[in-house]
Amino acid sequence: MNWPSRRAKIVATLGPASSEAATIENLIRAGVNVFRLNFSHGKKEDHRAAFDIIRAASQKLGRAVAILQDLQGPKLRVGSFAGGSLPLEKGEEVVLVLEGAGTAPAKASPKRKLIPCNYEKLSREILPRHRILLDDGNLELVVTGIDDSDIRAQVVFGGILKDKKGMNFPDTKISIEGFTPKDREDLLFGLELGVDFVAISFVRSAADVREVQRFMHKHKTNIPVIAKIEKSEAVANLQEILDVTDGVMVARGDLAVEVGTAPVPSLQKQIIRECNLRGIPVITATQMLESMIGSPRPTRAEASDVANAVLDGTDALMLSAESASGKFPVLAVSVMHNIILETELRRESALGARTLESFAAPGGPAHGESEGAAPVSIVEAIEHAAANLADWVGAKAIACTTHTGRAARALARYRPRVPVVAFTDEPGVQRQLALVWGIETCSMEASATLDAMVALAEHVLVERKIVTQGDLIVFTAGWPPLKYGTTNFLKVLTIQKEADARAKIKARAGGKWKIGAAPFPGDAASDALLGYRTLRAQFVIDQNLCIQCGGCVEVCPNDIFGMADRRVYLKESNCKNCTFDDACMGICPTNAIEIIRLDD
Repeated sequence: MNWPSRRAKIVATLGPASSEAATIENLIRAGVNVFRLNFSHGKKEDHRAAFDIIRAASQKLGRAVAILQDLQGPKLRVGSFAGGSLPLEKGEEVVLVLEGAGTAPAKASPKRKLIPCNYEKLSREILPRHRILLDDGNLELVVTGIDDSDIRAQVVFGGILKDKKGMNFPDTKISIEGFTPKDREDLLFGLELGVDFVAISFVRSAADVREVQRFMHKHKTNIPVIAKIEKSEAVANLQEILDVTDGVMVARGDLAVEVGTAPVPSLQKQIIRECNLRGIPVITATQMLESMIGSPRPTRAEASDVANAVLDGTDALMLSAESASGKFPVLAVSVMHNIILETELRRESALGARTLESFAAPGGPAHGESEGAAPVSIVEAIEHAAANLADWVGAKAIACTTHTGRAARALARYRPRVPVVAFTDEPGVQRQLALVWGIETCSMEASATLDAMVALAEHVLVERKIVTQGDLIVFTAGWPPLKYGTTNFLKVLTIQKEADARAKIKARAGGKWKIGAAPFPGDAASDALLGYRTLRAQFVIDQNLCIQCGGCVEVCPNDIFGMADRRVYLKESNCKNCTFDDACMGICPTNAIEIIRLDD
């Protein structure tokens, strides 16, 4: 069987390093479930081009991949500098000036560097001795004086300040509008494109979320809103935000600048826990594999960070600069996929039987509430029962039908240990479920009868090699089928159809393969196999599976793999040097590499 597969999802940010169609296809193959379009950067035409490529690649590969539009929000940023950056040294004086006004070169001098900013009220709201943090807190200034619209400051922690880097004011109450005119214009553009989610930045209260929702309703559309938790006010108002939002992003970069670094790990766990209890998808973001911007391997601390987010219960993990501007965007996704999968497998092995109490429905009996507790919805009750029932009867999978995605999200809330496949007649819902923990999807005709739905569920689960003949599955649906709010029954079914298993090709035939030749002539499935045999081992690369990420090239200590014209190949003369450390097979996200040791 193909199971187990990864349950937590991967969100990847697109940028200059990942804008080409071939790279986007390989990112999907490596495991990306959701692409993030960051509207703090880039032009509309660039985002439109990326959107079109994603949709085309998703259709080509047969994968439901979602697109998340991330609005800039009231982010205060520095302007542009001659040469693209400005060096700041500890102790020197700088002057913050309003961008486009008063930035004449005559005001600058070697001892008086100018930093343009984009907020005209800043000089009226900031006070002496207030801190100004730049570039996610990597640089720090302290205000020494205010002259009309100019703000004098001294550098506390210096460095290179690049164009358009963010500014934070932890000591200053900023009155800037939460949903800016730029956000409104960008959101209309995103709605025109047809994005699947919109993330709003610097949320402070439920009112910020409601304002965006009302704006969309006014324009006769509605897509899920992801509230980014990155302000101290958002932490204080978390419960009211969760009452109205469709999803949450733990944006740890700006959050750490706002509240300090030390509280962030605990806040991450708290926010994820609250989202899990409510069944709200949650994304953990920022610097998860930061070193992979320039290195083919993450640090051990970064690997632990990814694993801990998985153990915390996050629905998805996000790559930012790693996939947008790093040297190894596909490899970063591959590494994250492997860390998540390994963590999930070891967690299941260590935990043994699942305890549903951790994810019990509000007011449900698992909370120990009294009989007078408020009843839950029928959908919640059915899916809660399905997760329990799968454990009790030893089912190998759960299949659910859903028109809006609500049933699948309710099921994911209880973190079933078996695979879950959601069948829906709505392509948009199929894409939106790409963000939800543990949910795989399949399209289904709206006119399907109940018998047809059951038959399709059995067929898909067998074809995906999740189940085989004689296995039990739990099936939830409603009548009439695929209508809003109709989920009202569940069944336990026995699979009657035998899976069409195909033995894995292991070439132990003597002799040497030519590059590109099939080991078994006439076998179409092996036409793309590259192979070479030494006295000690048979080396195989399946080009049908390989996504050309280059991970094997980077990690092999014996230079056995090479890449030319974006294709991985075997360096035959080096195969004899293999030390069988299996690093190449371990890093490959699609199991395209096999090294078979031969008997002496």
